Amino acid sequence: MLPSQVDFSKITFSDIIHDGKYSYVNIEYNKGCFVVNTPIFREIIEVEMGDKFMKCCVMVEDDNFIDFITKLETHMIDMGGLNSHKWFDASTNNWTYRSLLKKCDDNKYIELKILNGTRTKTRITESYDKLQHNELQLSSIKNFNKDYPTRFIINIDMIYFRRNVMQLNVRPVYVEQLILEDYGFSSDEDNNDKLSTIKEGDEDDE
Repeated sequence: MLPSQVDFSKITFSDIIHDGKYSYVNIEYNKGCFVVNTPIFREIIEVEMGDKFMKCCVMVEDDNFIDFITKLETHMIDMGGLNSHKWFDASTNNWTYRSLLKKCDDNKYIELKILNGTRTKTRITESYDKLQHNELQLSSIKNFNKDYPTRFIINIDMIYFRRNVMQLNVRPVYVEQLILEDYGFSSDEDNNDKLSTIKEGDEDDE
């Protein structure tokens, strides 16, 4: 599902579940998983590979995706207000929401944790055209390369609570990477990034 297709009125929540260090509510969309396609991210800032999962910081430059995250989080804050008597301890008078979007200078990024295992499907391809037509090859998350353009399918599966802090949990369940050594981006009128291969020797005529 594309971010533009999301109808926030179809998001529902489970009863709160208490699990040791934190509590959480599960999220469903239209009685199923809440999964959303991301745009192609051209820059992965940092990758940290662990035993159980890989953590990566992804630069977010697509205005439409930033707008979607902003509206989604505003909706979650509204739901937190409506359900505060159920989601937070009765003694909690003030609570805060921790945003998915982080700031570094004037840039925004999202930190994602990707499970190392068969639960996360990973695909690679050689060109944008093949990506559009789903001509992809199975790969391992351990072959993830931060220098390649990447897009994800993310599962927005829960809100978790620690003390008086509330945050969305976003889990990539599908990863696609383009194996291109030379590439460039151009933007169309609708502000959608398009990827094009840069051929050796191409120069601008002036």
